[in-house]
Amino acid sequence: MQRAVELRRTARDIMKNEYFNQEYKPSVIMQKTCEWIEKAMDAKTRKEAHDCYLNAVEVYKEINEEDIVLAKFYVKLGDTAEKEEDQIDYYMKSLVIHNKFGSMTMTLAKIYYKLGTKQKVGSEAKQIEYLQKAIKTCDHVGIENVTKAKACSHLGNLVKDKDQRKKYYNDALRIFEHLKKIKEELANTYFNVTSLLENDNEITENSKKAIVVFEELKIKSVTKANSYRIAAKQARKAGHIEEANNYARLAYDSYKSLLYPENEKADEVAKEFNLSV
Repeated sequence: MQRAVELRRTARDIMKNEYFNQEYKPSVIMQKTCEWIEKAMDAKTRKEAHDCYLNAVEVYKEINEEDIVLAKFYVKLGDTAEKEEDQIDYYMKSLVIHNKFGSMTMTLAKIYYKLGTKQKVGSEAKQIEYLQKAIKTCDHVGIENVTKAKACSHLGNLVKDKDQRKKYYNDALRIFEHLKKIKEELANTYFNVTSLLENDNEITENSKKAIVVFEELKIKSVTKANSYRIAAKQARKAGHIEEANNYARLAYDSYKSLLYPENEKADEVAKEFNLSV
């Protein structure tokens, strides 16, 4: 459902583009392009959406081989491509166009972010570079949004320096909490922060914050199970045995609901907390 909403939003953004509306919309070619965008908006599968955007690009190229509208199409082709190599290729095509036109927009920030999340982009150093560029672009545009928060969170996962990791995670949390969006990312970041903390109260607080968000979302997640496990360990450490056992049981059930190999951690929890299963 969320993906369908994103596809529709992006298609509408393309059709709202000033060049699209003012200069080309009356043409037969743009009518055909609009038709393919509408079909992409109603696509039932990723491949179907991808094929529709490919057709839209081929039609649109009869008007212009290279402009910002085409760059947005390439982003959607990257989003809907199956293989990571193809995703990177489309994002790079969009990036080339944006750089050529000197366009510092949120679309450019999103491209940098998307490239920064792809392992096959070359190296961790390259991922970090793209993510930092995403943040820099957001700052240039003057917007603290989900893209910046997600870029900060991913940088926290990649950088090695503990202080840097903590800073990126805290920046991500500040934005996520303010926006009240992308709650799974918020919960994941709460959990990731616990690995950098030394104070038991702070560890407990962040693991419980993650749990609250995960329970609100009602989703299956290894990070959700890990959060229960951390909370159980902290409760036991504080001498709160009943609370520890409750969290341990929730951790066991959460791990058990996951696919292999994560579900094997359920037995580890049962042994660790002497659960009867």
